[in-house]
Amino acid sequence: GHTAELACHNAEDSEIDELEHLMLEYLHLIRSGELGSHIDLEIHLTIAKMSRNKTIYQILKIMLTGDNVYTKFSFVSDKLKHIQVKQHDAIIQAIRERSPEKARESMETHLDQVISDLEKYFLGDIE
Repeated sequence: GHTAELACHNAEDSEIDELEHLMLEYLHLIRSGELGSHIDLEIHLTIAKMSRNKTIYQILKIMLTGDNVYTKFSFVSDKLKHIQVKQHDAIIQAIRERSPEKARESMETHLDQVISDLEKYFLGDIE
């Protein structure tokens, strides 16, 4: 959540435009039946980059790119893509509005959903 808050304060308009472009590309891919995991990853890394906190960016990059973990996250969430898209939209809109509170809340909601999806997956509740 803190990363999204920082992005509201530090992002340049051109970076927000880039983020919105990535979101459109992501939508196109998942509507075509693809996972779009590489674009999903790029969205999160772009938000981290926009925060201007190099430590957060490096930690996130290591966590999400190691052992192809982000592809696994995307696979887990595949049946819940519509929720994920709405959550990404909310995060990006909050950053566009430069609303740190909304950005933090939207990112926390999204991360809670990802954790919930993973728990369900590992418990066998999601195929």
